[in-house]
Amino acid sequence: MAATTSLRVYTGTNAGTESAAQTAIALLSVDAATVDPAAHQVAPGTNSYEKWLRLKIDAANGATVTDFWIERSGALPAGVVIKLGVTATPATPTSTTSTVATTTMAEGRRYVFDTTALAANGDTTQYLVLQEQVAASAAAGAITQQDFTLGYASVG
Repeated sequence: MAATTSLRVYTGTNAGTESAAQTAIALLSVDAATVDPAAHQVAPGTNSYEKWLRLKIDAANGATVTDFWIERSGALPAGVVIKLGVTATPATPTSTTSTVATTTMAEGRRYVFDTTALAANGDTTQYLVLQEQVAASAAAGAITQQDFTLGYASVG
């Protein structure tokens, strides 16, 4: 039987508050797991708060999973980039330019963010940190929805 995993968002001091399982995220002008994205858009010339994410093993079911990855699809408007980074050490999410999320995410490229083999209920990946960075020249308003696909390899 395959393992069951969930996406969790970590907010607050030292990314210390774990959300319930999430089916979607939004990169926002506030540090929150879920709020109305339309009310918290990222203005031109600013950054979103970092989004600190982990995949969590909810039910291992005797399986071991590894090689966790993320991929983004969807065109971004001129002046908008999504950055990603990985760390084992939590920090308080910030809206200043991230020192963790420093790699620009290309559309359609798969990024492996953790190669640890996880096999127990409650195990989590390293933190995957995302941030939307918006140039002052970018048009104001919501960007089109992006699809972030997360996955892993099962090794037993």
